Amino acid sequence: MGRYKQQWVCTDATYLYKEMSKVLSVQYFPSDTPLSAELRNFKETGEIPEAKSEALFRLLGVDADIPRRWLLEVLVHVGIAAKVSKEEKIHYFIPVTLPE
Repeated sequence: MGRYKQQWVCTDATYLYKEMSKVLSVQYFPSDTPLSAELRNFKETGEIPEAKSEALFRLLGVDADIPRRWLLEVLVHVGIAAKVSKEEKIHYFIPVTLPE
């Protein structure tokens, strides 16, 4: 028998949209809301460094059962985010989170 790579699958679109919305909700935080350094940076730059996605998603309340990289790749796949290499590290750029 061959080896198979385990992959996470989401069959409930409503659940997926709810979790994606938590990431995008940062754009609606009032400017006077006290934010952690990670959230403030995300709100100001629209960037999520892959290495910091775990902490950032926890702060945003994204379900811990969803693999962070998988959700980021879904955002890329649907055209909400762009995967970029910056200083030899992976970042995800989500422009809709930027202030107007």
